[in-house]
Amino acid sequence: MPNVVRHLAGIPAGIILTLLTWIGLGWASRQYTESFQQNFAVRPTAPVLISVVLVLLVGAGLGLAASARFMSPVAALIPGAVFFVLGLAIMLLPVQTRFLTDISPLGVGIETYSFSLLGVYPVLGLLLIISGVPPHRWRAKPRAQPHPTGPVVQEGRPA
Repeated sequence: MPNVVRHLAGIPAGIILTLLTWIGLGWASRQYTESFQQNFAVRPTAPVLISVVLVLLVGAGLGLAASARFMSPVAALIPGAVFFVLGLAIMLLPVQTRFLTDISPLGVGIETYSFSLLGVYPVLGLLLIISGVPPHRWRAKPRAQPHPTGPVVQEGRPA
């Protein structure tokens, strides 16, 4: 895939990853918390197991965005910037940003607020931003060059 196409494809991938992370972590946190409040312990009910799997899937998606060579660093920079700015704003101005709990997707506002105040979103955002900065992430994958003397077999002797 040409580099320009890879980076352009990173834009929608980053937007989708941002929304899936925001909604996924918020919903999973809500399910887990509600189960704990109802039972005063965490029992392996279907919503709890689904929320655990969802958190693992979100982590896998963010890990791919942060490290995969085939994925543009734009896919990591977009959610990184959103979570860093959102989390930092909530940490520094908690009263002024309280309205964000009402406009968050699928009603995961209080979870967004909690994750930000605990520092989860700013740290996650900074990690994603730093993962997208190195120049090697922006370059196309180098093509394998054939060995000039032919394939090398054992102990460095040409075949």
